[in-house]
Amino acid sequence: MIVPMAVRPSELLRDATPAVLTAVLVLIEMTPLGIPGLPPVAPSLTMIGVFHWAAFRPEIMPAWLAFLIGVLHDLASGAPLGLTGLVFILLQGVCASQRRWFLTTSFPIAWLLFALIAFGAGLVGWLLTCIYTLQLLDLVPMLMRAVITIAVYPPLSWLLGRVEQRLWAFG
Repeated sequence: MIVPMAVRPSELLRDATPAVLTAVLVLIEMTPLGIPGLPPVAPSLTMIGVFHWAAFRPEIMPAWLAFLIGVLHDLASGAPLGLTGLVFILLQGVCASQRRWFLTTSFPIAWLLFALIAFGAGLVGWLLTCIYTLQLLDLVPMLMRAVITIAVYPPLSWLLGRVEQRLWAFG
């Protein structure tokens, strides 16, 4: 009989931190800024979080968790329930399948790959929304959101990378 090893509480906390941080990104993303002159399109901080953890630690950002974070995003934003979850499942699958590439590439190349993935995820979300609403929606807001998200990626990626280093420094 195989007896599973006991999981230390510190390991549970460590493994839960990325999910909690990504859920916090949902809340931050949904916070209205109300800054005059700022376009009404905000960056997809949640997408950056799912991308980071799925690319660099897919074992703690499995597809089911990416979907749940997407559903939380839909609930907070008023988007059709499950739409962002579906996009995040696809995002997680692409990132997890290319993990070796992300681990061995330079930051500028990873940023370029993120840009391609962000545009792709935006297009998939836009297309699914068009299908859901049965109308052709303006593509410009999606493109603006992707550009803003790509611009915000470096500092948020750096921050998530520092958190990752701290979490896995001792174990």
